[in-house]
Amino acid sequence: MFYEIKVKTITSAQRGVNILREYGVKAQIGRIKTLSKSEGCGYTLRVKTECIDRIIKLLNSRGISTFGVERS
Repeated sequence: MFYEIKVKTITSAQRGVNILREYGVKAQIGRIKTLSKSEGCGYTLRVKTECIDRIIKLLNSRGISTFGVERS
């Protein structure tokens, strides 16, 4: 199953990809299609996983703020 994890900046997205790579998780950076002001520049990390909660906790513990997840 694919998930799109929302982050506010391209820097957060790039750091997130690198962190996930360290743990053997492949991720792709994408853009949020419809933005609200609270979503900043609006980027996503697209990952294929069954354990999305673990990935969110990992990113948050390494300083990457996430503000939403959608299944895709």
